[in-house]
Amino acid sequence: MANWVKKTVQYILFLGIGVALLYLTFKNVNPIDLWNNLKEVPVSGLLLVVAIGFIAIIFRGLRWVQMLQSLGYEVKGTRAIAAVAFSYLVNLVTPRVGEVARCTALHKTDHVWMLNISFFDLRFHPLVFLTLTFNLCQQIHSMIEMLLWPSPNPAILPP
Repeated sequence: MANWVKKTVQYILFLGIGVALLYLTFKNVNPIDLWNNLKEVPVSGLLLVVAIGFIAIIFRGLRWVQMLQSLGYEVKGTRAIAAVAFSYLVNLVTPRVGEVARCTALHKTDHVWMLNISFFDLRFHPLVFLTLTFNLCQQIHSMIEMLLWPSPNPAILPP
């Protein structure tokens, strides 16, 4: 009985948090303007974007099944796809936490050890991001230097 009460309290708590976040998001939005703007959205374009999004989630989930099979875990494709969709949902609220949520979901459903998977996501991706950001900043800096202090000889460019 205690487990049932715990799950009920969890559902009510997270439903309350969701409703509170929706309220905070839309408290200054005029519902009539929102509805008028939504009516102007082309339905065919919206359906195309949603279909492409679902296909991307399915392929990423199947890719996870292949990766986990190479590590020796047997995971159903539907559970991996659901875990990927869940990770995208969590990333909407808290960036970079979706990877942990996906691993946790797979651990709860298929007993996949979380550290095998999350090390790459949590350690390697930020490193790649920082490297690319550093390179981008260097490129922007050189372009600004060229614009602000042009070289009198066009053959000589600043480093």
